[in-house]
Amino acid sequence: MMDIRVNGLLKSFDGKRVLDGFSAEFPDGGITCIMGESGCGKTTLLNVLMGFIQPDGGELSGVPERISAVFQEDRLCEDFSAVSNIRLVTGAERSRGEIEALLRRLGLGESMYRPVREFSGGMKRRVALARALLYDSGLLILDEAFKGLDDASKDIALECVREYAAGRTVIAVTHDAEEARALGGKLIKMEAAA
Repeated sequence: MMDIRVNGLLKSFDGKRVLDGFSAEFPDGGITCIMGESGCGKTTLLNVLMGFIQPDGGELSGVPERISAVFQEDRLCEDFSAVSNIRLVTGAERSRGEIEALLRRLGLGESMYRPVREFSGGMKRRVALARALLYDSGLLILDEAFKGLDDASKDIALECVREYAAGRTVIAVTHDAEEARALGGKLIKMEAAA
C-alpha cells in the first residue's frame, strides 16, 4: 500500500467553489482527522476519495480499491437485522460469530436480530460503524461517525475503531476535538474556499 496523496483538488457546485486547490497527504496505515467549519468541503473531499463525485481538477493517488465508510446518514436496510446489514457487505469474509461479537461489544447484543427500523438513532449508528469496521478495506472513511452516541457508547466505539482499523488508512471527519484526540494520528484543519 502507499500514502494517499491529494494535490490541488478543485470542485465547484453550481458555480460555488467548495474545494479550491486542496492538497493533503494521508499516511498509509495511519489515522488522519479532518476538522473545519460546516461547508468547507470535508464531505465533498470524502466523496471524491470514494469516487462518488469527480473533481474539476487536481490529482489523487494511492486510493485503495476497497473502501469502507460510515456516512453522515446510516444507509442501512431498514427491514434487515443488524447482522444481515453487515452480511450484505462482508459476505462470507466474516463469520457470524465475529459479527455477533462486535455487535455485542457495541452494546447491541439483545437487538442484533431485530429489524433495524426498530432501532434508535444511536443504535443504527453503531450498526453502520460495525459494518464499516468488519469490511476488509484498505481505507476506512468516517464522516461524523460518532454523532448521536452517548459518552459511554462513544468511548467503546472509538476503542473498536482503534482496534479493528489497526493497519488500515483511516480518514475521520469530526467536529469534536475530543474525538480527534481519542483517535490520535494526524489532524488537518480545512478552511472554506475563498
